[in-house]
Amino acid sequence: MKVRQFSIYKILTYMILTIAILEVAGELGGLAMNHGLA
Repeated sequence: MKVRQFSIYKILTYMILTIAILEVAGELGGLAMNHGLA
């Protein structure tokens, strides 16, 4: 049980990190495009 819970928390952590990285990358990409167009 402990191992399963740990793996689930690990997967959730990786998912949250991936989403956060995508959000930051999207913001940086949007800023770069805005500066490029401006």
